[in-house]
Amino acid sequence: MKYFVRFEESDTFVFASDLEGFFAGRYSANDFGALLEAENARVAFRLVRPTLDGPIETLRGDIEVLVLDTESRPRGRYPLWGAKLVQ
Repeated sequence: MKYFVRFEESDTFVFASDLEGFFAGRYSANDFGALLEAENARVAFRLVRPTLDGPIETLRGDIEVLVLDTESRPRGRYPLWGAKLVQ
C-alpha cells in the first residue's frame, strides 16, 4: 500500500494504492496553502483501489492522509477537516 486515510473520530482506515488529484499544487506547497486559505475551500481526490477497514457510514469527519514508503512506514501526513467519503 502507498497511502492510507485515517478517519479520526471512528479510528477507521481506508488503504489505497494511489491517490488521484490529491497533490493540487503545481509547483510548490504555496499553491496548496492558497487553496486552503480560500473561502469555502474544498479538496477532492480519488482513492485508487481502496480497501475499507470499517463500515462506510463511519467514514466522515476529520481525516489524516498518510503517505507510506516502500516498507509501509509513514513518510508524510496531511490533516484535513470535515471530510466525507463519496462513492
